[in-house]
Amino acid sequence: MKTWTPAAFIFALSTVFLFTASFAVPNPVRQVAVIYQPGTSLPEIVSSAGAAGARLVRLGAYDNIAVVDFGRQVATAGIELPGAWLIVDPLRLGGCWLDSRNVAQTPHENRQPINL
Repeated sequence: MKTWTPAAFIFALSTVFLFTASFAVPNPVRQVAVIYQPGTSLPEIVSSAGAAGARLVRLGAYDNIAVVDFGRQVATAGIELPGAWLIVDPLRLGGCWLDSRNVAQTPHENRQPINL
């Protein structure tokens, strides 16, 4: 029984690493999904995005997830959003667990990001 314990540990560690790495943001990017602390208010999210020179595009299924747009390509290493817990690729996060309350009833081309 002890002979497979190290292998199981290495397998579990590798699985967690690969799962985490799959959410890595490509470099450079224009839009990112930002996960804030639960309970973060919309004004705090808008303020955080504005401080980083970005604008809020929409919220995710949870109020602490937001998609922000920088309006230009930026290096992922240079992204600093105050209060952000995690910055990930919005497409790999499943569209931030898309919630119908955040989707306009118009075609995608007509949707405008929220200006800060």
